[in-house]
Amino acid sequence: MNPIHTIELAEDWVFRRGDKPGWAAPGMDEKGWSPIKVGVAWQAAGHPGYNGWGWYRTRVRIPLALRDNPVYVRTHAILLSLGPVDDCDQTFLNGREVGQTGGLPPNYASAYNVPRRYRIPEEMIKWDADNTIAVRVFDGGGNGGICPGPVALGLPGLADFITAEIGLGRGDGIFNGPDPVPVALTIRNGYVTTIKGTLVGRIATDDKKPVKDLEKDVEIPRDGTGKAEFAFTPPHPGFYRVDFSIASAADGASFSAGMNLGFDPEKQVAPLTRQDDFREYWDDARKELAGIAPGYALTRKPELDNQAVEVSLVEMRSIGDARIRGWLTVPKKPGRYPAILQVPGHSAPMSPALDVTDMVVLALDIRGHGNSKDDVNPGFPGYMVCGIGDKMKYIYRGAYMDCVRGVDYLVSRPDVDLERIAVEGGSQGGALSFATAALDPRIAATAPDVPFLSDFHGYCAVADWPKNEFAGWLDQNPGKTWEDVHRVLSYIDIKNLAPWIKCPVLMSAGLQDPVCPPRINFAAYNQVKGDKEYRVYPHGDHGGGGDVHRKLKYAWIRKRFGLGAGS
Repeated sequence: MNPIHTIELAEDWVFRRGDKPGWAAPGMDEKGWSPIKVGVAWQAAGHPGYNGWGWYRTRVRIPLALRDNPVYVRTHAILLSLGPVDDCDQTFLNGREVGQTGGLPPNYASAYNVPRRYRIPEEMIKWDADNTIAVRVFDGGGNGGICPGPVALGLPGLADFITAEIGLGRGDGIFNGPDPVPVALTIRNGYVTTIKGTLVGRIATDDKKPVKDLEKDVEIPRDGTGKAEFAFTPPHPGFYRVDFSIASAADGASFSAGMNLGFDPEKQVAPLTRQDDFREYWDDARKELAGIAPGYALTRKPELDNQAVEVSLVEMRSIGDARIRGWLTVPKKPGRYPAILQVPGHSAPMSPALDVTDMVVLALDIRGHGNSKDDVNPGFPGYMVCGIGDKMKYIYRGAYMDCVRGVDYLVSRPDVDLERIAVEGGSQGGALSFATAALDPRIAATAPDVPFLSDFHGYCAVADWPKNEFAGWLDQNPGKTWEDVHRVLSYIDIKNLAPWIKCPVLMSAGLQDPVCPPRINFAAYNQVKGDKEYRVYPHGDHGGGGDVHRKLKYAWIRKRFGLGAGS
């Protein structure tokens, strides 16, 4: 973070599983807490296999001398940097909250890849004394905790005083041809001095092939604004990366920033990679599912009800006779309602949809997720490669059929309008939404967000994960090749399934998403032949459009189903 002064916080942390509000208090007894290393997942630091709630605590002495530093005199700011926290956190200093990232249960939303930088209000600081930092973490699956770092407390640096904006084309970061794409940089300097130096940068394709280099001398006065304009001609439709940096000639402090932009994404070409038996493969899966007695079981959970909906736990059997479960919410007012199948992100557990009061909702945990781990539970990491050596045993064949079984359950209910069933979810849930709409004609609308499991050749070219899991599996199976892996993946690639979708589609994409890059979202979207629309959120990462898009999405579903504004 290039601070002027930094206190490293890599050592002397303690940890405890569970969750109690009093664990933020500075004077609490830490008996029963155990030492832990930060910068690595807690599973690798003495808590293997553990998911759920955990708390970290440490103490730091903040020297009074910091108050005389020119940066502090100007900003009265000290920043706590934790690096990414897997999955979501609430952070405290001396018992008072300084920030939260991600959604903590019951409104769980992972933000595992977002670096945490929290400003500490000066009235919270105990100068020349111990200050207690407490970090409350929820991990929904896979790795968890404060990792990979770095973890430090310090004064802000140049990067904390500069804001840079890149022109957003039509407003969402997407540009349309045929003219060259303008790159307009606006840089605002809130640093303690004038910034004088050279702006250097590069424009590249999303798979890092250089397109154009940038260079310009800049001088931006304190509290002033500088601008730089460039243009480039994209070699093809798709997504591009603009990166630039400025080094201050006066003190060597540097600032860097970057942003993804899109160019005619609806014209991006990602050819189908279907195998000759693609249709037969999925026809056989549907027949196999039909041969499994669903064994529906409903258990009311009145303690989870609210004023508008009743909550139940639903159990059923899916392909391979795997037991899966989901949370059902039904409006208390009797009637026949539209329904939504909500499907999970990778490793994420589902919870009752208490905020949807005008539709029946089944929040389904597919195999290996949430409360559906009895019969299939490969864990995370491990899920992506479970059964990948055999197309008939690959875990996503069963996961897609779990979603179809979820539709079977909704159709079995007399309070569900069979003509108005939607499916929605984000990331892996976005892929499951695509797949369910493709494989089940009973779906009347689908709203996938930042969809996963798409265009695997392109995916492996632009993202490290899940490529690294496939590479690890190949290392352990020397008789197998990348060709073998891609052949199996082609069966579950939503790009290959998308042409079968007949219902309306609303897709969202986060333009800055490093996990499910927009390239793979549009690889599937562009194969949909019918009624479709999308929203791109120019500053959105893997959270896409967040709450803004969720409201838009549910308004879109309600409009399709002839409902009012709803809840």
